[in-house]
Amino acid sequence: MRTLCAWFVLVLACSLAGVCAAAPAEEVAAGAVAAYHQVADYTATVTVHGPDRDEVVRVAAMPPGSFRAEYDDPSLHHGAALAVLSEGSAWWHVPPQCSMGSTGVEKPLDGDYMAAGIAALSTGRVTSMHEAVLDGRTVPVVDVVPVGAVDPFPPDTARLSISIDRETMLVLCVEGYDCTGALVRSAEYRNLRVNAGLPEDTFAFGKPKGVWERVPPTTSDFLMNLAFLLANLVIIPIESFLALRIWLSLGYRRVTQKNILDNATRCRVYQAILDNPGIHREKIALITRTHPGTLRYHLAVLRQAGKIAVEQTGGCCRYYENNGRYSERERTVLAALWNSTRREILTVLLQTPGLSRQEIAVHLGISGPAVSRHMDRLQRDGIVEKSMNGRAASFAVIGESGHDLLGALHILKCGAD
Repeated sequence: MRTLCAWFVLVLACSLAGVCAAAPAEEVAAGAVAAYHQVADYTATVTVHGPDRDEVVRVAAMPPGSFRAEYDDPSLHHGAALAVLSEGSAWWHVPPQCSMGSTGVEKPLDGDYMAAGIAALSTGRVTSMHEAVLDGRTVPVVDVVPVGAVDPFPPDTARLSISIDRETMLVLCVEGYDCTGALVRSAEYRNLRVNAGLPEDTFAFGKPKGVWERVPPTTSDFLMNLAFLLANLVIIPIESFLALRIWLSLGYRRVTQKNILDNATRCRVYQAILDNPGIHREKIALITRTHPGTLRYHLAVLRQAGKIAVEQTGGCCRYYENNGRYSERERTVLAALWNSTRREILTVLLQTPGLSRQEIAVHLGISGPAVSRHMDRLQRDGIVEKSMNGRAASFAVIGESGHDLLGALHILKCGAD
């Protein structure tokens, strides 16, 4: 009898210990959800990493109905450089053709990682909690199994690890893992500002000032707007007069085929395109250290003069020398090689044809789903073909693409050197 009682007390103690151990994780999760619901608005710079993307997104939000995302790399978002969600409708700005308007939306926009983490903490199953060091400080990390889709995380996300600030209880980082434990995407919130008082017109469906420029929120202060209006009425005529006098005194020089490359900046831009066929505008700006607005002007002059050709693929404009040097096939291969992951996949397949998806993933150190996404794109472009041996699939570079790949790799390597 004493043995039975002792056994019962031991089982009860273990059960209570388990409840007490699980309580902190649940409490931290509930605290983060409660803190999020107290946030009137926030702004942040979100650094996103994963096998399929590496980008920076600037966000502003008024939970739960308004969200704004500005993407540094529109090619990862079907060409959208700016997306706004307000009152259940969404608006996208897609360069260079701006499609104005709004459409119904049934899922969060790419970039709303904090809302995805809070939704998982609210409805998912909290499994454990541990500590980690983030930006030099120790923070609690809650592991949760979400219920349903976790947009904007990939569909194969099976678990989220959410880092939470001890003082504010706000989400600092959200990491998504698949069923094998591999990291599929992470989003870290930096420069997080809460309850800054964002004006509602931050989320209006309006055309931004420029594709690559942040649109500043306008003020509703009548006197401030009046002061700006009066200042413009006085300053603009004076600036125009002075600019005209300087232009006339220096002399107007018409751009022709003979002198088009006399401008040092335009010459650097043109040389960067010659050395790096298929290069996109952000890379040109980085190489030549040219301001985006100035770069757009010189690219337009070169294109109008017939010096360069522009091709839009995957929502990204790519630039080539306009002399028929590269065939359509070669341009397709060059565009594929500008993606670092696809370049590594093609290099591996050139060296070892007939690899399976898993073998490619092991070679590159990335997840299988990420390999599948890139292989689908390469097959659509006609660069890679898939062969079936029973239920096993293997991949190889299509014969006619091998020569183009070697040539394109040599061109890009010479340009990098």
